[in-house]
Amino acid sequence: MNCPRCHTQLSPVTSGSQVVETRYRADGKSIRRRRQCTTCAHKFTTREYTVQALQATLDLKKTILNNQLVEKVEFALEDIETLTANLMELRVMLKEQTVEAQMIDCGFKTRSERHVAL
Repeated sequence: MNCPRCHTQLSPVTSGSQVVETRYRADGKSIRRRRQCTTCAHKFTTREYTVQALQATLDLKKTILNNQLVEKVEFALEDIETLTANLMELRVMLKEQTVEAQMIDCGFKTRSERHVAL
């Protein structure tokens, strides 16, 4: 750990900082310490977390990411379903045009030509 002001390397072995105040969180998940740099006398705060608190945070983040992933996959599937439906409509239209073109080639009148002839 370094002092935020003078950037002196602080370690518990060399006593680079002095603990001025210690507060324990009520649920026991973290410790807040006020420290003072022995070089420049700057006071700063550090937090120490228990393994359980860190694991709970990681689990929460994993859950949030999983939920976001599920939402994105569901949204993509909806888009795929819409695109598939549109593709089917286009195939039907193309088939109708192909049949109509073949009928014209064989000498049959188109719908509009039959309507005008009546």
